[in-house]
Amino acid sequence: MASHQTHVDVLCFGCGCLCDDLRVTVDGESALAEGLSCSLGREWLDRVAAWRPGPCVIEGREAPLAEAVARAADLLSAAHAPLVCGLAGAGTDAQRAAVGIADRLGGFVDWTTTPADAAAIESMQTVGAVGVSLGEIAQRADLVVFWQCDPASTHPRHFERYSLQPKSRWLPRGRADRKVVAVGDPASATAAEADSVVELPAGGAVDALVALRAALAGVTLASDPPAPIARLAEQIRDASFAVFFYGDELKRQGAAALTELTLLAQSQQETTRVVTAPLGGAGNAPGAKSVMTWQTGYPMAVSFASGSPEYGAPDFTAESLLARGEVDAVLVVSEDGMAGLSDAAIQAVSRVDSVVLSSAPVDGLGATVRFSTPPLGAAPGGAVFRSDHVALPLHQPLVDAATTDAGVLAAIAARLAPAFSGLPAGP
Repeated sequence: MASHQTHVDVLCFGCGCLCDDLRVTVDGESALAEGLSCSLGREWLDRVAAWRPGPCVIEGREAPLAEAVARAADLLSAAHAPLVCGLAGAGTDAQRAAVGIADRLGGFVDWTTTPADAAAIESMQTVGAVGVSLGEIAQRADLVVFWQCDPASTHPRHFERYSLQPKSRWLPRGRADRKVVAVGDPASATAAEADSVVELPAGGAVDALVALRAALAGVTLASDPPAPIARLAEQIRDASFAVFFYGDELKRQGAAALTELTLLAQSQQETTRVVTAPLGGAGNAPGAKSVMTWQTGYPMAVSFASGSPEYGAPDFTAESLLARGEVDAVLVVSEDGMAGLSDAAIQAVSRVDSVVLSSAPVDGLGATVRFSTPPLGAAPGGAVFRSDHVALPLHQPLVDAATTDAGVLAAIAARLAPAFSGLPAGP
């Protein structure tokens, strides 16, 4: 670890907030952020402080970097159906290199999209999205709806930075100028901070959103909307700027639920401003989606087997390909990026040749070739994308690392035959 240095404006990867205001002092065995009360942020800094560069490993034995790179390139080149995945745990430089490798190999590439992620993408492809930056939400949103999510528990600084407490020329009193509604579990920590609560069981989003859309449109359904839904409709009409925050619970209910939420927001634009905003998770899934889109034209699940990008969701997702045993080699760009896979898919990785880049001290994937790389955010280079798709540069060297994920991938790419040419860089 870098010693006796203080870094300002450090990005935190403890959760999806991606707070970029930390002042971190690294001192040999520790990394401390001044005044940081967030437990998730402290856990991430503890992980960074504990990281030490490990040796390259080939089939269980330690090996020099050059030998490991050569072995990785050889086994990937020899594969008939290689898969590049795990991009969600890496910065954009590594993601760009990974997509280029998949192109050169004529293989598959997926950022390890979960079914919930795929549902969000399907909904956006079907009806679009109504979103803005978190900065605009913090400045303008006077009605904040947390739909089946609990940021008080999962995103500890969300209220402070984005949703409830920021003051602006439009909201000079901060929290006092906002109405806050929690939809979902009335016992959640977020519900305790809300002005009103709409109780909603898990899985009930579609029916509730249909009822809310009908109430806003003045359409009579078979039965009148529940009183809390009718009240929420009135609050939306009265608001100058309303935002619906949502998390994985809504995404797990499928594309239909997300589509209903988007249609609701779209339907109100003539009379008020209504937007939707995912809370986002730790890592760089939005960056992976963006990189894949600008380099292939598609946000996930791409095959280069035909010589050009071919979109194949859900068949070409990492989960589907691994579970069906349809790949014979795997390049894992970041082991952290594999967190959403099923146990069956994880076990499938260990049954084929695999090249794994990981910051973990122990091999959890049974890698054929393994490289030790720093945790995301601990080394400079590239950028990450926040849940609102705002790019944030990675510029602080919190650890001493001779190898990074982008550097390892570039070295592997340089040894691929024929010579690696890559794809055009993003905008």
